[in-house]
Amino acid sequence: MNTYSASEPYYNEGFLIKMDEDGDLLWSTYYGGDGQDWIFDIATDGRLIAITGAVRDENDVYPLVDYSGTYFDDVIDVNNEENEVSSYIAVFDRNTELIWSTFLGDKASSAGHGVSFDPATDVQRRLFVAGAISYEHDDYLTFEPLCDPGFGGYYHDEPLEYIPDHPYANADGFILGFDIDGFPEDPPVGLEFLNNEDLHIYPNPTEGQIVISTTKEVERIQVFSITGQLIYRTHGNNKILDLGNISNGMYLIEVMVEGVAYAEEIILNR
Repeated sequence: MNTYSASEPYYNEGFLIKMDEDGDLLWSTYYGGDGQDWIFDIATDGRLIAITGAVRDENDVYPLVDYSGTYFDDVIDVNNEENEVSSYIAVFDRNTELIWSTFLGDKASSAGHGVSFDPATDVQRRLFVAGAISYEHDDYLTFEPLCDPGFGGYYHDEPLEYIPDHPYANADGFILGFDIDGFPEDPPVGLEFLNNEDLHIYPNPTEGQIVISTTKEVERIQVFSITGQLIYRTHGNNKILDLGNISNGMYLIEVMVEGVAYAEEIILNR
């Protein structure tokens, strides 16, 4: 398993910690290069882990990974490398291997402050990053990457305002959306996708009621959103679920039978 691991911290370093539901440590690592690095937000969809933040240092030896077919920028290009920062996004797979890492925000000082997976994965898998940018010189008024989403979506390709000689007044927000359909779709750690001939989950799609068909005793059933949030849990040999109070969308249902957790994606569509 190619787990990401950095063994030493530097001047200012980000870190990640992963624990199980009992609080036992599963993974812990520094993240960044030999400069100043910050992690401001983290998100998961139950399969992938995404982080965003900022990095400062023109000579930063940073863990960049170019994932085929995905946006990639390996250059920090700001007006003042000592005082300005560049935003980044990084994604790890279910085994905590770093699979994509790129700088964001050429030509402007920027930082990523929020990251989120789109819950509508039955349509298209997307990843969003939001943050802030600032301009201290009129030669650095552009921000990359910029992409018009089309279909009448909001798009603005210039700073909303620039005031010369007032660097702290020249700041804007940004939001970026990435298509991640090509990223791994492995099940969450600890689960096996349903392949037991003696266990069936139906109907799928469902209008709310779900039947667990098995001759064995069910120990526990859990339902998660695709972001990993626990939506529903029941213990005991309950084989009929009513999810009528849950919003439409895609969910992951986990059925524990004889100590083994089986999972299946279900679509709720009333």
